Amino acid sequence: MPRIEGFIKPEEVLDRVGLKQGMKTADLGCGAGFFILPAAKIVGEKGVAYAIDIQQSALSGVEDKAHMEGLDDIIKMVWADLEVYQSTKLPDNTLDLAMLVDVLFQNDKPQEIFKEAKRITKGDGKILIIDWKLQDLPFGPLPDNRISEHKVKELAQDLGLDLLDSWDPSPYHYALVYKK
Repeated sequence: MPRIEGFIKPEEVLDRVGLKQGMKTADLGCGAGFFILPAAKIVGEKGVAYAIDIQQSALSGVEDKAHMEGLDDIIKMVWADLEVYQSTKLPDNTLDLAMLVDVLFQNDKPQEIFKEAKRITKGDGKILIIDWKLQDLPFGPLPDNRISEHKVKELAQDLGLDLLDSWDPSPYHYALVYKK
């Protein structure tokens, strides 16, 4: 995947949050697969990587890329409306890492998405949130459509999650890592 200077490098983020071979992970709102494809390579054949999205076209695109990269047996496609609790149909306490990358700002019910991430994450697992900073940028969603880091922290606190780490993975994004 080509890299654009100043943008997020998924492999660096996944290393920082401790994703390892054999783990189970999911990208809730996977889009084009920017995070789930590198995650699948890390977890390898003994792990599982769930690509979750409401758009069938996104899942088809990820499936095609997974096939081209030999990741068919690692990446599992899951159609789900993340604004509906339990829509992923994954069992409780399944994941070592749930990822919510540039997804909370796109939804009307970020609390439900967060709740689902918490439900499917193991007790010792992590939830990674990456979203757009509120600053004015020449690209990305309009600032009024973004979700602030403060708001995400409030949602996490309401769910009883503990903040483990926070940093800026790019000049345009913030990252937060939580555990149950």
